[in-house]
Amino acid sequence: ELTKTYGWLSSGGNIPAAYLTGLLCGLKAIANGVKTAFLDVGLHIPSKGTRVFAALKGVVDAGVEVPHSDDMIPDESRISGKHIVAYCNQLSSDHEIYQQRFSRLLRSGLHLEDITDHFYKVKGKITSSFDKRKGQKEET
Repeated sequence: ELTKTYGWLSSGGNIPAAYLTGLLCGLKAIANGVKTAFLDVGLHIPSKGTRVFAALKGVVDAGVEVPHSDDMIPDESRISGKHIVAYCNQLSSDHEIYQQRFSRLLRSGLHLEDITDHFYKVKGKITSSFDKRKGQKEET
């Protein structure tokens, strides 16, 4: 859904995608009357700044109350993909390795240096689609 409906071009397994997935899930939960939730990481040892906590941040930003420690949440620069841009800039001096590591994304038309802008664009699409739904429900 993140890709097909909202146009996410990057990997579905990175921190920005996890945040956007959490945001989408949280907005759907709110739309269905869910106000609180609990994160269960199962038998995994929680590690600061991982994808699960990026997804949690998305759910919380959507408005769902979830008990958590802000210490575990990735910082905004990682959520928006600035760490990916920094890695791309580091690899860009070796064109062959850059092409090899990011060939799929480059074929999709996404320049990795633009991933932060792409993140905010997709985030805007997600939030505005739920704002429209909310407005339609209030009119009826």
